[in-house]
Amino acid sequence: MAGGYILSLVSKFHSMPLAAVLASLFYLFAVIVSMAAEDLRPVFLAAASLSLAALIGGFLFFPRQKAFIVFKIPRATEGNELRPPLVLSGVTVGQEAYEQRLICTVHIRGVAQLFAIAGVAVAAIVVLTSPRASYEAYTHGGFAVWRIYFAILIGWMVLSRSVHWLSECRTLRRSRAVIGALRVLSSTSVPVLDYQFPDPQGERRGGRAIGDAPKQDNGAVVFYDPGNPDRNIPHHALVFHSLAVQVVAGT
Repeated sequence: MAGGYILSLVSKFHSMPLAAVLASLFYLFAVIVSMAAEDLRPVFLAAASLSLAALIGGFLFFPRQKAFIVFKIPRATEGNELRPPLVLSGVTVGQEAYEQRLICTVHIRGVAQLFAIAGVAVAAIVVLTSPRASYEAYTHGGFAVWRIYFAILIGWMVLSRSVHWLSECRTLRRSRAVIGALRVLSSTSVPVLDYQFPDPQGERRGGRAIGDAPKQDNGAVVFYDPGNPDRNIPHHALVFHSLAVQVVAGT
């Protein structure tokens, strides 16, 4: 059980967007420079401040009107049946004698994680802007080296996850959504998703991503950049957002 939890964490960090990877590399470089200068306060303060800014920016980037995505499912006629039926997030979408609407509602998940990131960032800012004795009390004494390494690790986790949140919200805001084909590669050590979707010109796009998807799923809502459809992500690979699927009768 513990191994599965660790594997899940590794897979999620492995799927970090480019912005989070760059932020991580910049943080590592800043830590090395600060350790050479024997003062980690500036890099910790910068990481905490940027993390808070990224958290707030994520909420500002994702407007409320993008939370609902509607797809039309045409009525069943001879020759246009869905074979096999579409299965999306465990929901089977079959054609009927009437038109239906597939309503996908975007929800924020990992709220506890976001609150934890905000709490750690605020606490770091309070400590680092308080009299220097507070910081020195943490970096001196028994196990000081291990405490410093632990603080560096926590700083990286907070910064990378907050930038990941911001990048994901930004992607959802700028993207268009389309239903694509999905294949779950269960033979791999981490859940790998092989997906394809048509762009506005009808060309086939897609790729592979790490994410959690029910084994019976054969479809995914793919979010792609209209200006560059090769920049895309299936909804199963979203870390801080989830999709609730509902099928209703349409007109």
